[in-house]
Amino acid sequence: MLLGDFETAQNISEMANKILGEIEDALPTPLNPRVGISLYPDAGTDITVLTHRATIALTAAHDKSSSRVRMWSDARSSPTDNTYRLASDLGRALPHGEIELHYQPKVSAATGHVSGMEALVRWYHPWFGRIEPDEFVPLAEQNGLINQLGDWVLFTACRQLRYWQDEGLAPGTMAVNVSAHQVARLDFAETVRRAIRDSGITPESLTLELTESAVIRDDASTAESIKELCALGVRFSVDDFGTGHATFSNLRNLAVDSVKIDRSFLAGMVLHGQDAVIVEAIIVMADRHGLSVIAEGVENIDQYQRLRELGCAEIQGFLLSTPLAEDEMATFLASGHQLTA
Repeated sequence: MLLGDFETAQNISEMANKILGEIEDALPTPLNPRVGISLYPDAGTDITVLTHRATIALTAAHDKSSSRVRMWSDARSSPTDNTYRLASDLGRALPHGEIELHYQPKVSAATGHVSGMEALVRWYHPWFGRIEPDEFVPLAEQNGLINQLGDWVLFTACRQLRYWQDEGLAPGTMAVNVSAHQVARLDFAETVRRAIRDSGITPESLTLELTESAVIRDDASTAESIKELCALGVRFSVDDFGTGHATFSNLRNLAVDSVKIDRSFLAGMVLHGQDAVIVEAIIVMADRHGLSVIAEGVENIDQYQRLRELGCAEIQGFLLSTPLAEDEMATFLASGHQLTA
């Protein structure tokens, strides 16, 4: 059943209980029916995901100790409660095809044309639905699976970029997130070279986004790997810059090309002067250090205009597009989308 025009989740629960009562009154034999509910957009924006999560809620409703009407948010335990289950299931996620990549486009702030994209990993668990990276990536690091997961993301993203290039879709550069664990590997540089060689892309079309922990750790092998790959032409960017301990001084010994301003500063930059000052300071300091700036989490045209005035190089966010599946991204690129102020 698809239901709209409701004010609160409580309205839906009341209607669901009313429907259950009518079903019971109409049946000659008591069957004790149950209802599982998923709410758009909290439980998802895709009909397949919404249906799957309503089914999860329905399964929870069949628990004898449970209410006969369950919301997906209630049916799913907290991430902490599920840690051991997720950690156990993560090892089979890749071979079972549960891990996918989505792609969020970036545009040049100056021209509004697509300049590249970021590969974003998603885990679609058969029971819990979509698991966010901030839940399962730390588990992968703890369980020793981060290299396997990271290599799959890297090789898949590079192959996808080459495919779109061959199709004449002008995808720009591909950004792939790498953790401190990956960069510290002795064979990290060789792994990246192999991904480039196997896919046939140019090193200059690949950007590796470093976490803050990879930047601030004093690790000779990390610095050497970055230096080696930069000499090859691979670009490096620092993700979520400004939210933690990483500073421009940390970047002196690393061959980094750009920094990405965290979305938390953009949310209030138009209305709150302090956030605007921080954003401007990052852009000015980055320019002095020869670094370009990417702003993520751009959601409205006012933010875009202000960032362009400040000299931000690229923007990324819902103003342009949500993360897109492979086929959706191909359609987006084919449309020749341009962001205009």
